[in-house]
Amino acid sequence: MQDSLRRSSLFVASIAAFGLVALAIPRSAGAEGANPVFFDLRPEQCPNRLYVGPLRGLELFPAAILGNEGLDATQVLRASLLLVVPGGGGLRDIAIPPIDTDLLDVATPVLDPADCNCTAAGPDVQVDVTMNFDGAAILAALEYIYPGQVDPGIEFPLCITGTLLDGTPIQGCDCVLIDVPPLSVEPGSWGRVKSFYR
Repeated sequence: MQDSLRRSSLFVASIAAFGLVALAIPRSAGAEGANPVFFDLRPEQCPNRLYVGPLRGLELFPAAILGNEGLDATQVLRASLLLVVPGGGGLRDIAIPPIDTDLLDVATPVLDPADCNCTAAGPDVQVDVTMNFDGAAILAALEYIYPGQVDPGIEFPLCITGTLLDGTPIQGCDCVLIDVPPLSVEPGSWGRVKSFYR
């Protein structure tokens, strides 16, 4: 247990050195008994790709809590939101705060979010809570918890936790697919290859 706490402290210290923000939180601090919400990584995309490679860390990673008949997104306390990378093997969860949040209509909930199901369906006339996270911080957390396993083609769960304005805890989860960015050659670039994020 002490070794897990020490590794968590080293993780937080190491990413802080790069200007990133994350918290190591006990598993007991999770949102047990929380009201479930529809959580969508990379709204309007399916699958939800998180890129590794030369440009890793240069992207903002979008996500959203999707409003619906059972959730008024305006009642979410946005300051309470944390993206949680679930720990394993005695490690603590890693929680990452959003860079920014907003209220926009961006996506439609997937009918059955189990087993990493997703949808590319767009706005549904329901206001959502949108967020942007630091892609490098997410990758660093995954690589810390799953050393040597964060390879293209592998999916990992990511969860959102927070509260409503009345203090009710909420939680939702979605999956992220590790991938490499596509490559293209720009006309007139004398064969130089440019990597870009879709």
